[in-house]
Amino acid sequence: MKTNLSPMRISARKVIWGVLLVPVLATAQASAPGKTTARPSVIPQPSPTPAPTPAIPQTALGAAPALSGPRYSPAQMDFGMVDYKGSSLRTFSITAPTAGTITLQMPKGAFLATELRRVPSAARSTSNQALGHTATKPTPVQVNNVLVYQWNLAPGEELQLDIVFTPGNLSDTNPGPRTGSLDFTGPGTQPWHVNVALHGAVAGLLAQPNPQPAPNAQPKKPASAGPSSATQGTASALPMPTPGPAGAALALNTPTHSPDSFNFGEVWDGDMIRKTLHLTTTAAGYVTVQIPKGPFRVAEFREMGAVQLPSKNNPGNKSTQNLGPIQPVKTKITYQDGQSGPFQWSLAPDTDIQIDIAFQPHFQFGSEMAGQKSAAMKVTGPGRHGNWTISVPLVGMFDGLKISATMAPETKEILAIAGEKYVPVNVTLYGLDTPVTGTIRAGSQVPQGVSVMGKSVKLGAKENVSVTVWLSLGNISVSKGSSQPLELVFDDGQKTSKALFQFTGLPNSLNLSSGQHDDCNVSHLNLKLSLKPPMHSKITGGVYISNLDKTTDPSAATYDLQMSMPKYFTNEGYLVGTFMVYAESGGLSVLQEGLWPTYETQNSSDIKKTGPITISNAKQWAQILDGHARFGCQLSRYYNHDPQKIPEVLCESNYECTKIKWEPMQ
Repeated sequence: MKTNLSPMRISARKVIWGVLLVPVLATAQASAPGKTTARPSVIPQPSPTPAPTPAIPQTALGAAPALSGPRYSPAQMDFGMVDYKGSSLRTFSITAPTAGTITLQMPKGAFLATELRRVPSAARSTSNQALGHTATKPTPVQVNNVLVYQWNLAPGEELQLDIVFTPGNLSDTNPGPRTGSLDFTGPGTQPWHVNVALHGAVAGLLAQPNPQPAPNAQPKKPASAGPSSATQGTASALPMPTPGPAGAALALNTPTHSPDSFNFGEVWDGDMIRKTLHLTTTAAGYVTVQIPKGPFRVAEFREMGAVQLPSKNNPGNKSTQNLGPIQPVKTKITYQDGQSGPFQWSLAPDTDIQIDIAFQPHFQFGSEMAGQKSAAMKVTGPGRHGNWTISVPLVGMFDGLKISATMAPETKEILAIAGEKYVPVNVTLYGLDTPVTGTIRAGSQVPQGVSVMGKSVKLGAKENVSVTVWLSLGNISVSKGSSQPLELVFDDGQKTSKALFQFTGLPNSLNLSSGQHDDCNVSHLNLKLSLKPPMHSKITGGVYISNLDKTTDPSAATYDLQMSMPKYFTNEGYLVGTFMVYAESGGLSVLQEGLWPTYETQNSSDIKKTGPITISNAKQWAQILDGHARFGCQLSRYYNHDPQKIPEVLCESNYECTKIKWEPMQ
């Protein structure tokens, strides 16, 4: 029975079991023409959120005091006051200092992580469009009352999380404050720990020790607090607005916003990078943005509507299941390059707005030359206790005129398996106003055991060409966190352009065992996994290979399952329909095997099963290696004894299932 990483269903042959069910119940004896076909494994893929919030690219911003820690913003999150059935959304950003697994632990409660965006490290922009980043729904593992998330990030990669405050998620309707936290840990030169406090309040009349005759008074927001530290490698938070002499009143006056500064990375003449400022107003009036004349400008303004939860009126509609809260755009205004400010918008209090800032330099000899550019964006508006002003630093690097065809990687991470002979890498070359011919070759940084097979490329005027370059592998370095820089160069004989990758060597096997357990009404349950990834043993394809996941040598992974299962297997007096066995690592489903007890025990109570496991690509293999492994078992029991009503899908209609019982694998 083959198990692979694709959506799972139980075979229609289960209908045969239902036809035989009545004699089985009547005579307590069974024989079956065949067994249940295992449903293939499911890759846990987060459901994309409709109308995703635009990604907030990397925040910035100078060297952190502790180089081992990440950059993140804000240091605490204040969601303000909402009705019990209302909600409020904020965005948190964290940038990995090194390659490795970042873990987030979040107490289950009124605060939910609803959308995830991953932003690669800042690089040369090769498009006049805003950078787009896929939004997904983060999927946790629940441990007691704590939700645990894990992500494997490249160095400098930014993680953006939309956090929603939804008091209605709890049964406590009393007005007053609600708190939570985001607890991050990850690797660096020293392991680091970041704790971000979450604050919100449920609207209502709060009891006060000395009541004041102010019926519309607002509760005070908590003062800013920095993250807690656990090791010497603790990261320092990005700056937060600090209450001034007016104390709590001024803290309420300054609007919640993020990020506190922008680093746009590098761009060439004519290119553009956009980043987004998020802000929530504190009072009605005009919000104004002023940016000095130069390469930075306002590109777009968006006024956001109220956060909407998915409708529960139609639970049968599977297309709307598992969707997180979304925030629609109420008003959008786009501004053209060269349009002068200041820019001003009339807004109501407690309004969420998004302002896209563009870095779009234009080379002009003597007045706008290549080099680092900086400016301060001034944002002003009304507050509850007078006007407020926020200054947001803007930084970008202008690379000047393109003097050679620009080369950009399709993906910055290269994953190679020990023993693999070749690895393909895709790059795109962007031509100039005149034709050019050159060679893609190794640059100054190449890891040990790796050589680049040079490739000649001819570009027409203003032509863009995608090319696959092959790496030849020898004895590469393989260890956890072994990422090394690899540089490719396009050389036209006079000028060059470069592209930088992160090369990671991975081991070529992993053995896991559950040990022996007595779980799910069976005894001596033992699962062993022998996992091996797919590899390239020869060069394939032509000039460009669109699907780099296709390998010449598929994975050779197998499982070995043993247990002792009683005949006439029942659970609480009901006949067991299917015995399910699961295995996963790094949140990725590796095995999902369904056994039909009536068939499996007709000759013996001792069951032994072996079969193949398919691992599709190196990315899945890296996820399996980086994560915690566990196995689980589950029973389904048949409780409607009409054999005409046996369903095709496990645990629906006529079936009910026990909860999956999980145990670690070593």
